[in-house]
Amino acid sequence: MIEKIGQKKEVYSLEELSPLPEGLKYFACIGGNKNFECFLESTSLSRAVFMEKYLSELDKCHIPIYEDENIRIRQDAQIAIPGFYIIATRKIYKNISQMELDTYQKCLYFVSLVRRGLKENFGIERAYMYYDEHYNKPSSTHFWVMPIYDKIVEENNLNVTILSKDVWKYQELFEFSKTKEKIYEINNEMKKTLIKRR
Repeated sequence: MIEKIGQKKEVYSLEELSPLPEGLKYFACIGGNKNFECFLESTSLSRAVFMEKYLSELDKCHIPIYEDENIRIRQDAQIAIPGFYIIATRKIYKNISQMELDTYQKCLYFVSLVRRGLKENFGIERAYMYYDEHYNKPSSTHFWVMPIYDKIVEENNLNVTILSKDVWKYQELFEFSKTKEKIYEINNEMKKTLIKRR
């Protein structure tokens, strides 16, 4: 089978994807009728540019819950934790020191709004907030707000901290085919919350 740019495959697990020639990769996004929709693209494409290019073909969970001229907020592309949001700038920054102070402050302000909305609307008592830099690949600095669902943590006897590998195990427990309705519900409510409070 000849692989073509833009070709889409739906899979339950990323392990189902076959190796690709050099210069090509699959951009895997939660969505579709299984757990992931995977689009074949060039390795030179950043995640942000990919999301912009394919937005109309992606699952509706990826529609931003907030966007303006500087930032965009949406469900994490690959991890199906309901309410796991990425706050990203439209402009590409390799690290936080390149970011204008007002842009940085705006990101932190929206991180705070997202966190408050998750607690007030959905009773999420814990969330981890991370700042992620990328140096060697075409992507930009961004912020995470990752809800911690204590029931899941307790049921699986996890120690979900940044210093523990359990944080990755925790993320893998959420399958889009099982969490998509909750993702849609939280997205709808959070969109209203952010419009009201911005």
